[in-house]
Amino acid sequence: MSIKGLALLNAIREKAVEKNQRFTQACKEMGISQTYLSDLFSVESERTIENLDVRSLRQIAKYLEVPLGQIYILADILTIEDFIVHRTIDEDLATVYQLMKKDRLWADILPPQADFLTLDTRFKLLIALLYERDVGKTLLHKAEFFIQGEKKEG
Repeated sequence: MSIKGLALLNAIREKAVEKNQRFTQACKEMGISQTYLSDLFSVESERTIENLDVRSLRQIAKYLEVPLGQIYILADILTIEDFIVHRTIDEDLATVYQLMKKDRLWADILPPQADFLTLDTRFKLLIALLYERDVGKTLLHKAEFFIQGEKKEG
């Protein structure tokens, strides 16, 4: 069983060693009881690292000299995945369609949205890629395109 936030505990211990401090001194500097902090990382405890309030997390960040966001990651409260917006190709294509609709050069030649939605994904993708090339911007943020049932990296 892994302990949630173990990376944060290790970072605190490493910083204490770097500062030639004992863990108790580090806890005192952070303004957090050693007993309470140790309890958060105990497998038997019902408390978890998520029980720490923002003030305590800020104190730990100050002690470690890192941004608060990094503390949330080290504590396993947030993961890198929490910073990624996952969009489908259909969502990207709908966004590009709305941009084309507002573009004077493309609005007149663009099929009505109801017709556009009935097009095969490959054709919608082709239109969107042509529009991207025309405006010189990357608009399709989806890295995976599904064409004829096989996954293509783009």
